[in-house]
Amino acid sequence: MDGTDINGCCASVSNGLLATVDDFGKLNLYTYPCASAKGAEKRAYQGHSSHVTNVTFVNGDTRVITCGGNDMAVLQWAIIKE
Repeated sequence: MDGTDINGCCASVSNGLLATVDDFGKLNLYTYPCASAKGAEKRAYQGHSSHVTNVTFVNGDTRVITCGGNDMAVLQWAIIKE
C-alpha cells in the first residue's frame, strides 16, 4: 500500500477503538492507542460496494456510521463487545 488507500478515520472516546475506511469498501477496527501501526491486528467488515469516504462514532460510541462513495450508501454499524 502506498498510504493513499485509507480515506477516513475516527477514534472512539470511550471504547478504545480506531475506525478506518478504505478504497476497498471496508470498515476496519483497531485497538486504540496502538503501540505499532505496522502489522497491527484489525477486524475488517465489508458493507459497501466500492470505496468508503468517511467514518464516525456516534451515540456514545455504540455505533459507527460509514458513508459510501459510488454506492452512495450510509451504513450504521453496532459495536458489540465480546
